[in-house]
Amino acid sequence: MFLYNEAQQRHGGRQIPLIVPANEQGAGFMAAGFARATGRVGVCLVTSGPGATNTVTPVRDCMADSIPIVVICGQVARASIGTDAFQEAPVTTIMGSVAKHVFLVTEPQRLEATMRTAFELARTGRPGPVVVDVPKDVQNWEGLFEGGGSLPIPGYRR
Repeated sequence: MFLYNEAQQRHGGRQIPLIVPANEQGAGFMAAGFARATGRVGVCLVTSGPGATNTVTPVRDCMADSIPIVVICGQVARASIGTDAFQEAPVTTIMGSVAKHVFLVTEPQRLEATMRTAFELARTGRPGPVVVDVPKDVQNWEGLFEGGGSLPIPGYRR
């Protein structure tokens, strides 16, 4: 986000505001409130482990009320998933029963397409919450911005 804002500032574009809530549950409900008030997809960014699990209640609330939000969660590095590492939580398992869809980004090259697909899923069909779990090593990956593309979702009609 900070790199995005820096690039936007150089070219006179609009920046993404960073609003820091008291906790992750508050972040989820703030994203839901934004979506309700504007009709656009709300977004919240939370840390791994307990930070991600603290968003279960707002995600379930958004699913029940058909509110489109995207929750971006941190996660331990891919090699540490499943090892009970510090700050690790099984986000895909926990959120799978309360969200419209959950992504675990295991291939850094698919991060951009995953984010585009998450927003598309959140706002199309019956709107709802989509969770994107991003491992730390994927967050640190550097690649080229492609500017397009989405992931095929078997069984989902666009």
